[in-house]
Amino acid sequence: MKRRYWTDEDVAVLRATYAHCNTANIARTLGREPAHIQAKANALGLKKSRELIAAEALANSQAPGHGFKLHQFRKGQVPLNKGVKGWDSGGRSHATRFKAGERPHTWMPIGSYRLNKGDGNLERKVNDLPGANHIRWKPVHRLVWEAVHGPVPDGQRVVFKPGRHSVQLDLITLDAVELVDMAELMRRNSVHRLPPEFAELARLRGLLVRAINRKAREAAAS
Repeated sequence: MKRRYWTDEDVAVLRATYAHCNTANIARTLGREPAHIQAKANALGLKKSRELIAAEALANSQAPGHGFKLHQFRKGQVPLNKGVKGWDSGGRSHATRFKAGERPHTWMPIGSYRLNKGDGNLERKVNDLPGANHIRWKPVHRLVWEAVHGPVPDGQRVVFKPGRHSVQLDLITLDAVELVDMAELMRRNSVHRLPPEFAELARLRGLLVRAINRKAREAAAS
């Protein structure tokens, strides 16, 4: 089979759509195999958005043959450990359990700083509440803005001004950050990844994403 090279236009489309579109749909749009799309995205360091990952996970979990559906409790079904106090799984479970008041070796005190490897932002620990990490750790640039203006309004984000991003605490100041809405944030995230000669494609990104998703919904409904 003749090797098909990636053109600059193909790469620009992939950059503009990969985070928010299903890989199979992008493959159909570009006339390539999904595996080729995934390999190129990996090479470019592209990632799926959290929103798309969550939406696809939800859709998969609702499929009739999904493991969640096959093994979930049915109405009237009795769990194996009902009425049993202190369920014991056997083995070395007793020796390896956390004792009351113990903390994992990765625990850090409130006020500690860390670098979030996912988005490259400096974060500060603000509490010891249980749950996901984002409950305990907050971006420093957001805390700086909130200290003056209060909670961030719904649908908006605190971001660094262009060229002001830093992980040095003394450089994360109020004049280095600003409040933007989601539309502006998406525009910035789209444009800065594109080569200058293809920046105009960012303007058409929304139309392209919506068209791909609409075709996918139509195909699923037919």
